[in-house]
Amino acid sequence: MEKIFKIFHYVSFLQYPFMLIALYYGYEPIIKGFENFDKDSLIENYNLGLLFIGIAISFTSLSDTRRKTKISDKVFGNEKRAKRWLITSAF
Repeated sequence: MEKIFKIFHYVSFLQYPFMLIALYYGYEPIIKGFENFDKDSLIENYNLGLLFIGIAISFTSLSDTRRKTKISDKVFGNEKRAKRWLITSAF
């Protein structure tokens, strides 16, 4: 049974690439400028961002919350980094 928990825990790390993709789609209109986007492509970008953040949250639920990892210690071990990560992912 421990092997299954370990497999799901490692699969849960797929959340990070999906979060990065979601952040890309969310910030793309800001980076490239709003004048380059019409209304439909802007809505499409935010739709894709929400889709990928939903997939990332789905993968988050697979993790074993009893285990600590180096990545979570690196991000959430320092209060400033955790605050920066939450603000960045919220906006």
